[in-house]
Amino acid sequence: MTKLLPDTNVLVYETIEDSTRRADAARMLDSAREIILPSIVIHEYVWVMSTKLGVNSLIVAAKLKEYLEGPRTKVHSRAAPRAGQRPEDASPNLGRPQ
Repeated sequence: MTKLLPDTNVLVYETIEDSTRRADAARMLDSAREIILPSIVIHEYVWVMSTKLGVNSLIVAAKLKEYLEGPRTKVHSRAAPRAGQRPEDASPNLGRPQ
């Protein structure tokens, strides 16, 4: 696999050791040359792990650090365009005069 844009569940399954889908999630992440993490996936991961599953925040932080500092990881934080909006106008460009 070359590039991977994982959904939140892939990260959750890979983190939870007794998940029945852990091996598949780990294999998917391990086989990617590049892992693209949208900021929404990062936010959802923290929310699911902390709020829904009640995982200790230190464990969540350590695993998130592992994902974010991985040499193959790229964080994508650009806002998605709204209906009818051009992609280049989705995120404000602070250097462009309004």
